[in-house]
Amino acid sequence: MIESYEYVLIIVSILFIIIHLDHQLSCGLLSDDSTPRCWGWDEYDQVSDTPADTALESIAMTQYFSCGLRSDKLISCWGGNNWNPL
Repeated sequence: MIESYEYVLIIVSILFIIIHLDHQLSCGLLSDDSTPRCWGWDEYDQVSDTPADTALESIAMTQYFSCGLRSDKLISCWGGNNWNPL
């Protein structure tokens, strides 16, 4: 019996208003609602802990964690807290 496979190519277009690139981690703010999206290295939960429901005005990253300025001028941070910076 010969098995056959079908492959589907999915192209996704995402627009960012702000994007920060690092050699292991990248983050950006989506253009439609300013919520953050991060991708890349997730050793310290910098990607999996991204607050996808919080609109941000700006974003900054380190190797271990990221922070963003919310519209109410408070700061939200996510990622590694191994040395208690957050």
